[in-house]
Amino acid sequence: MSDHSGSDDEFWGNLDDVIDRPSSPAGPTTPTPFGSRGHKRTATDAGLASDFEENEAAATTPGATPATGMVLRHPNQNLTAAADRFASQKKLRTEQRRELQDFACETLSIQNIKIYGRLLAMEHRLEKIIVSQPSFTITEDLHTNLVSYSKAVFFSSKLAAYRGDAALNHMLAIVKRMGWVPPGLEHNTADWNKVKNTVQDIITQVRGAAKKEIKKSVSDEDHRKHTNIYKLTEKILHGSSCRVTVPVMARVALWRNVFLKHPSEKHYWPKIDERLRQLRKKGTTPDKLARLFKAILRKDRQDHGDDFDYEDVVDESAGASAVQDEVDEGMESAVRNAAAVNPGSFTTPARSSAATPSPE
Repeated sequence: MSDHSGSDDEFWGNLDDVIDRPSSPAGPTTPTPFGSRGHKRTATDAGLASDFEENEAAATTPGATPATGMVLRHPNQNLTAAADRFASQKKLRTEQRRELQDFACETLSIQNIKIYGRLLAMEHRLEKIIVSQPSFTITEDLHTNLVSYSKAVFFSSKLAAYRGDAALNHMLAIVKRMGWVPPGLEHNTADWNKVKNTVQDIITQVRGAAKKEIKKSVSDEDHRKHTNIYKLTEKILHGSSCRVTVPVMARVALWRNVFLKHPSEKHYWPKIDERLRQLRKKGTTPDKLARLFKAILRKDRQDHGDDFDYEDVVDESAGASAVQDEVDEGMESAVRNAAAVNPGSFTTPARSSAATPSPE
């Protein structure tokens, strides 16, 4: 075994000479820590593929790729095969297949540019399509639906007011829910106003026709010759999908009661709305409100006759009509949602047997 003690002593004794000795031109033989001055981190240091270093060098090499300085990837058979499979699945045309294969071998930057360019082109084409579409109009079918449902809303015993936007807002909600107009039409002010104006006109006509029948029902001075509440309600509902029910008759009885005291057009419907507010204030529950309407209906029968068979009256629990039931349910849902936002509010009677005034 060789004795190295002399060489070790010599080494440790000459540490100062080792420190002061100039570095060799080749630099240190031990690895320089990453980040040290003068060291350029290589792709191998970062654990990257060797072609990354080649691409990075090419990007700074004049003439590598005109304008961009980037080099295209060499066509990759795996990418090309994947693009070909995708093209087959989507049944692309031959020229589209080649375009997709070329796209697969582009650099990421070029791919992003092409994708964004395609999006801009699609946006431009979409704008042309929208501009070329015919302007929105109220078709005959749409008008028929608006008339049918507007009458159902106006004659509903759930309607809180006959003036203002109560009936209009219920109708506009129905229009959107039923999908009678293109999606998002409400965001086009001009086109949406066509729907609103049509509904408002229909409601105005229904209101006028109802008042006309009310006036005719009491035109004779002899109250015994007045139109009874059943026949009057039947005439008012004529041409609608609604049927005569006890709650609707109670509403019509209220209309006639107000007309006898406030027949002028200026005060008639506003006065009815005021009476409805008073009734809701007194009838704070469905049961109480039903009793109040029962009293109004009873008084109408006493004043204007009741010579009709109540078997002809549709029981609300059996359903008035498909359209009326649908409208009433939608209006009740709107009331429940409003009550959830404003607890304690009560605007229309809930659907229940207690909310239906009996004829007696």
